Amino acid sequence: MNAQSIHENTRIPDNMYQGCAAMMLSIVLPAYNEEQAIEGVVQACLDARDSIVRDTDVSDVEIIVVSDGSTDRTEAIARGLLPRIRLIAYADNRGYGQALKMGFAAARGDLLAFMDADGTCDPRDFAPMIQALEAQGADICLGNRLTARSHMPAVRRAGNRAYAALLRLLGAGRVTDTASGMRVLRRACLDSLYPLPDGLHFTPAMSCRALLDPALSIVESPISYSERIGRSKLNVLRDGFRFLSAIWNVSITYRAFRILGAAGALMMLISFMYGLPLLVRYAQARQVSDGMIYRLAFIVAVGVGGLTLFNIGLLASRLISLVRTRGGQGAAPLRIINSTSMWVFGALCLGAALLINKNAIYQYASMRKVLVHWSAVMTGAFLVLLGIQSLAFAVLDRVISLLRARFSEPDISGEARRCEITEP
Repeated sequence: MNAQSIHENTRIPDNMYQGCAAMMLSIVLPAYNEEQAIEGVVQACLDARDSIVRDTDVSDVEIIVVSDGSTDRTEAIARGLLPRIRLIAYADNRGYGQALKMGFAAARGDLLAFMDADGTCDPRDFAPMIQALEAQGADICLGNRLTARSHMPAVRRAGNRAYAALLRLLGAGRVTDTASGMRVLRRACLDSLYPLPDGLHFTPAMSCRALLDPALSIVESPISYSERIGRSKLNVLRDGFRFLSAIWNVSITYRAFRILGAAGALMMLISFMYGLPLLVRYAQARQVSDGMIYRLAFIVAVGVGGLTLFNIGLLASRLISLVRTRGGQGAAPLRIINSTSMWVFGALCLGAALLINKNAIYQYASMRKVLVHWSAVMTGAFLVLLGIQSLAFAVLDRVISLLRARFSEPDISGEARRCEITEP
């Protein structure tokens, strides 16, 4: 057997649906060592075709089994179901997400659906999911397993609720079951969803991307959920961290400023509030006690760190906007903070540092020692760090502005050809 084989015994002519409004549903079943469940799951999908066609605008249903490097009888059992299904089989295990992407690439349907091949989901639930998708004009419909009909283990139920709460915290909208393995989506939205990971964290990454992308819409429909047949491949701890990593990776590409900027702003606020009593004391007594050196060190570290995070978040947001809009302004926040304002702020910080430490600089230049109080030097160092941070931000922001201008340059070659005078 070849390392990879695609069986298409039920090939549909390419012109079958030309001239009509027919819509096909492609159900992809990723299967890795599911010999105990695969035949029953496929038969359930075959049995559900009539109800799906009857109750929705779908005119035909194809079923694609993807044997993801199975080492048991999964592929052999699926072969026995040909030509009623299509089978994709390869020798090496590439991961749940990769199996789904292989199925999507081979699918012919306008609507793509997938469910686990372990017997936990009922394909008859695809009909109400398609109805919800069409009724609300959404791009993706999630099957919500966290219902009264669910037999999901308590640990996994708690994990799914925690992921949903995390996405709401990131401002990603509200869904109940972020890791649901039963979904219907429009083929047209795939380009917006990709890239997606190859492993089991494919589904939370898809949820996160769909929730954070304003061009995509997502709805949920309740489904039943049963105990799986056979041994689960999910490791709650390992895959739980992968789910969190997937959510983080997608979130940082859409909410960079909300995450990093908010953390940086909070750190700067803490630094300011912690340093305010110190400023008041200095204004009143014109001196700072030696015991305050620890407080000042904390203020410097937290304040500079906060400004670093804030600037990185803001620059990341503008870079993302640049790539996503190919030069448009996008939705980058706080446009008043730009290269010009940060040049001014950086110069003021450096100027203030020099002013505060003019005596220290003179003393060191003339006597090779510093007699001023340490607080002046520490404050100057703090201002120098802020100034350098601001100037670095100004340079990077200016680079982004130049790139934006380059991408936004209009293509006038067509107009030039139309305006060209070729006769005297």
